[in-house]
Amino acid sequence: MRSFFLGLSISVAFVAGCVASQFIVPPARAGTNPMRWEYACPIDTSPAWNDSSIALANRMGAEGWELVTAASKALCFKRPLP
Repeated sequence: MRSFFLGLSISVAFVAGCVASQFIVPPARAGTNPMRWEYACPIDTSPAWNDSSIALANRMGAEGWELVTAASKALCFKRPLP
């Protein structure tokens, strides 16, 4: 009988917590617009970083692109959509 009341009280506490959390915790992105991005991954055919790779990165940065990934033959950039 004691285990029945223990299980019942735990169940009631769980249900009460679930119901109460709906009123306290707001949705993660309520009222906001998520940032949208455009991506560009120009492929550099040179085997390693050189002056052309650095010039490409500088040109893309001047146009508002942000470097995201630098792989062996590709530089990937992103920038916010207008």
